[in-house]
Order: sequence, then C-alpha cells, then structure tokens
Amino acid sequence: MAILKIAQMGHPVLLQRAAEIADPLAPAVQTLIGDMFETMADADGLGLAAPQVHVPQRLVIFHAPAYDGPRVLINPIISPLSEDMQVGW
Repeated sequence: MAILKIAQMGHPVLLQRAAEIADPLAPAVQTLIGDMFETMADADGLGLAAPQVHVPQRLVIFHAPAYDGPRVLINPIISPLSEDMQVGW
C-alpha cells in the first residue's frame, strides 16, 4: 500500500466531474481503496474522495463513529431531501 499525495484546494482534478467506476471489484480499484485508507489514516482524516488523491473517479471512503467501521461508496448518487439550500463551508 502507499500513502498518496492529497490535492490542494483549486487543483484542476477537484474541479472536473469524476468518472464512473465500471468494475468495483477490479484489482486497481481495490488497491486504490487500500491506498486511500492508508492516506486518510496518515492525514488523521475521517473521509477522502478519489479526486482528492488525484484520481478522477467516483469513489469516497469515510469513517464515522455512528457506524461500526469504515465505509466505501462507489459511484454514489446524492439526492437532496428538500429544496432548502444553505450556503457556506
């Protein structure tokens, strides 16, 4: 496994639409997931998206105390719960 470089805010990879992952079980995807978990742990993070490590694919990992363990989302679809909007960081 490897610790990957994390892209800084404004980097072009963070501004483009990420590509869908065709085969979630592909060895390259599984290696990326392992590397991302190692990178997240090294950075003392709780979550990381593939574009943040310079890979423009739709993959997100996170660890939240409300869950039993780490989670991996591949090709997630986010749907708003309402029309309400909030602007800010």
